Amino acid sequence: MKKMWMMAVCLILGVMAAKADERPIVVTELPKEAQTFLKKNYPKEKDMLAFVDKGVFSTTYEVKFGNTKLEFTEEGEWKEVECKYGAVPEAIVPKNVAASANEHFSGVAIVKIERDRRGYEIQLANGMEMTFDSKGNLVDIND
Repeated sequence: MKKMWMMAVCLILGVMAAKADERPIVVTELPKEAQTFLKKNYPKEKDMLAFVDKGVFSTTYEVKFGNTKLEFTEEGEWKEVECKYGAVPEAIVPKNVAASANEHFSGVAIVKIERDRRGYEIQLANGMEMTFDSKGNLVDIND
């Protein structure tokens, strides 16, 4: 009986994964908030690739250009910004997060920032990672 349940669960998960749909889109098809974010923080970028990933439970958007990758929620709020060879825009880093990073690692650029309902996680150019709660208070530092 356990084998039957396990097979049923695997079949359902397989069907759900098959229904996920990632496809390229035009930047103008992004949610308005994502478009505004891009215009404000990357006004000179012209050659952007955009993708929509329609999963079973949520839809996300991804934008790539140069050495930068951004991820947005279904509503167009940024979830992740990663810059391989440069710093993320200062305007998106909360002031207390930036201040704490500078206090611990003065002059080291933030090359990646992620946010969710629990808080923020940043990665610095020197490879260090810092975790903050939703109010921007430092929780952890990892190398």
